[in-house]
Amino acid sequence: MADIKTLPAKLLLKIFEKVASHSIEDISNVKVSCKHFLNLAEHNSVYKHTSLEKFACLPMTSASAQRPFVHEVINDCHGEPDEEYKGMFEWVMTPNEHYNRDHQLYFLKRCRESDNPEILYREGIVQYYQQSCCSLRDKVALENLNTAAQNGHDEAKYVYYMLLMIGNDQDEQNLGLKFVVL
Repeated sequence: MADIKTLPAKLLLKIFEKVASHSIEDISNVKVSCKHFLNLAEHNSVYKHTSLEKFACLPMTSASAQRPFVHEVINDCHGEPDEEYKGMFEWVMTPNEHYNRDHQLYFLKRCRESDNPEILYREGIVQYYQQSCCSLRDKVALENLNTAAQNGHDEAKYVYYMLLMIGNDQDEQNLGLKFVVL
């Protein structure tokens, strides 16, 4: 009988992506099974497909500013065209935590760096609807939603094209309308 570790790395990677898309607990179990699986499961494509159902994304309040899971989006906006918008929100893991705090922060950072569509979608929504008004904020939010949409996130597609339709740019309105009509 063949050992599962002898399967081609590309095939194992596809399997791990599918496992990660259903459960962070299961992909964590894969990682602790052996070094070979750990190395493969640390690939960016696995983080890109990982489920974030155990995490909630909340707008950051002054009370939560000291919490360890606050994620800062570097994009500050004060009306200057060369400045960036800075959005703050926190990721909170639901009860029965599987990772300790350091692991959670690492996990979320890797998901973000890997363009995980769910994290991009949630960040885009929070960024777009934050109270401070800023055209650069909207641009960053729309970029996150567009990237999530391009990576197959259906809700991001819908929200992105609807937001284009209600915008001021006629070309973007037509693009949004074209998608919704199709």
